[in-house]
Amino acid sequence: MKMICKVLKSIPGVAYGHLTLEAMQNWRMSKIDLFVREVLQNCSDAADPLEGEAFYVDFNIKEFNGASFINMLDGFETSVVSKFSDPHSKCIEIRDTGTTGLTGPLTVSQKNEKDHGNYYRLVFDTGKAQTQKYSGGNWGYGKSAYYGMGAGFVIYYSQIKEGEDYKSRLIVTLIENEEKEEAILRGHKDGAGSAGKAWWGKEIVGEGMEGVMLPLQDEEEIKEVLDVFGLKAFEKNETGTSVIIPYVNYSELMSNTISDEMDINPDIKNRCDWTRPTDEGFEESIFLAIQRWYAPAINNLELPKLTGKKWLYATVNERMLSYEVMCPFFQLVQKLYTAALAKTLGKEETGTEYSQYYNDTIEPIRIKNYIDNSNGGNTEVGYLAVAQIPKNKVNYGDWENIDPYLLLGYYEQANGNLPVVMFARRLGMVIDYAYKNEWVYGITESDQKNNDEYLFAFFVPFLGERKRLKSNLSVQKYAGKTLEEYLISCEASDHDGWEDHDKMTLVSSIQSNVTGKIKRLWKNEPEIKNVVTDRLGNIISKMLGITKQKLGKSVSKSNKKGRGGHSTSKKFEFKSVIKEYCGERQKLEFRISINQATKAILIGIMVNSDGSNLSSIEWERKIGTNFPVCFTDCYVKDSNIDSGEGAGTMQINSNTNGPDICVSLCNEERKTAERLYRSSGKTIITVVPRVPFDEGRIIEGELIIQADEKEYEYDLIAYEEEK
Repeated sequence: MKMICKVLKSIPGVAYGHLTLEAMQNWRMSKIDLFVREVLQNCSDAADPLEGEAFYVDFNIKEFNGASFINMLDGFETSVVSKFSDPHSKCIEIRDTGTTGLTGPLTVSQKNEKDHGNYYRLVFDTGKAQTQKYSGGNWGYGKSAYYGMGAGFVIYYSQIKEGEDYKSRLIVTLIENEEKEEAILRGHKDGAGSAGKAWWGKEIVGEGMEGVMLPLQDEEEIKEVLDVFGLKAFEKNETGTSVIIPYVNYSELMSNTISDEMDINPDIKNRCDWTRPTDEGFEESIFLAIQRWYAPAINNLELPKLTGKKWLYATVNERMLSYEVMCPFFQLVQKLYTAALAKTLGKEETGTEYSQYYNDTIEPIRIKNYIDNSNGGNTEVGYLAVAQIPKNKVNYGDWENIDPYLLLGYYEQANGNLPVVMFARRLGMVIDYAYKNEWVYGITESDQKNNDEYLFAFFVPFLGERKRLKSNLSVQKYAGKTLEEYLISCEASDHDGWEDHDKMTLVSSIQSNVTGKIKRLWKNEPEIKNVVTDRLGNIISKMLGITKQKLGKSVSKSNKKGRGGHSTSKKFEFKSVIKEYCGERQKLEFRISINQATKAILIGIMVNSDGSNLSSIEWERKIGTNFPVCFTDCYVKDSNIDSGEGAGTMQINSNTNGPDICVSLCNEERKTAERLYRSSGKTIITVVPRVPFDEGRIIEGELIIQADEKEYEYDLIAYEEEK
């Protein structure tokens, strides 16, 4: 049997093969990872509408006679046939069952413009997103990961149900880089002017239908193709899809996985079977990649109970990937995901036997500026489940002493213990294991209190209709959208992260909030909250490094740049404590102890917004409203008026000059290349000496802070003025 070919020609506006392949390039992930993620996501989408508690996916790695397949494809020259005629060629089949299959129209004339259907979208479309709400696909480029696994050929075989009838369809596709000298279609009779894409199937016979390509639909013809690969047809009353990728090159897919230069124990390296370019190594790499990206869904019997969603039943060469055979680290990943998911649903997950080995906590993540809480709801966007676990408790049995970073493909990080943050949405696919980007920004191994522990965290957002963005957002295209809809729009075609667009800062706010909580747990510090509200009698203002006061704790931060850090800098120590509340104001006493000669000292206010501390300038540029906190008055007790006998103190009020010190209340100013920015309120106190403060000098005083009616967290910072 010869299958008829249709080659896509290079004309203006066509989707070229090399562009389709480039859409899924990702230097951070291997081709195997991209492939497994995309395959399982598509299977999950296809299973979603059907009944049942699980969806079934089988990975089958086979050997076949390359000549038997290439000779079925019409149009190739002898040189191409010879190139693909290895009798020991390799292929991989991914078969899902109990799914809808490749439904929908077969030709352009039959398709609906709003929804092209599963078959047409997968086989012919490029850049056409899923129409199913909350599905995994958002860009329509994910299938290009299939074509990078082999020479560029992909076979789609599916059985669907239409009414009471079951129907089959099979078609062969090719996507390649048409610009390369070794492009396959350069050796095809119709390959001149190719755009790097072609299809093989059955041509429609009839007037005006020339060039219209149909899939094989005859069961005997389909069986002839499947026999080449040693594969079976679907059962009589079965639905699903089989994706077959011939001419898989293990060496190319798995080369240089672990380089000789990496500092990894040789005994451990020898146990990393999934890195070897062999039949067994390739099978293990697929087995591990399924766990790496779909650990939350594998054999997770909690999912149907919590969400009604299906769990994943996966096999590799008939070896079932059950929870019991999963790597212990990925069992932990599943536990963290399920715990956070349950909290977003207001439920409790069961089966917590693993928690006996680690200290865990579940933290809400709140974002004030974007989430609609007009109907009495809160501003939570999701939950963060965190586990701090001894290194010797993470993996055991066959996986004992295998570093989790090796399992994640972060070979350069092996033997380290930076915290790792995972995040996902409803599909249960881990979008990323972040250990050095915005999710853990500024956290280093030196921040950790215990070097014998790992810290792993999983963020799960609220799903579906439960959380919506405000209807009056400045970026109206997202106003009133669900949180999940917005996060889907933030995913790239390879689904490896979330990134804000259109001047939105929702994702970055979530990341900052997560980072703050991780850093606190990593350092084993108590949570710090400085709250300013219209009922100041109920407020706690905490400033780092001070003993407890009657009304709460008090903290300060001080260093030269005035950001973050501890209560003491090299040049001075700043402390403050709340003394009393009066209406919307609060009075604080402060003390500055000079350790080294110091120039003018500034005291400022930083307000916390969704995990980030903002100065008044940053607030007004980012949030767009007046800064909610300001200084209304201050005075300094100058205890160094005279150096001789009779030395005393003199109260110097704000915006006045004393004999030794000048105190001022002023607006924060910042000059940029475009303009000079000036805050709306008095948010800076300057304490300026006539000569630099000497070592041992003590400056004491009081300051008054006023807040508006909103509730925010804040810190005071003290820093030396930069000249």
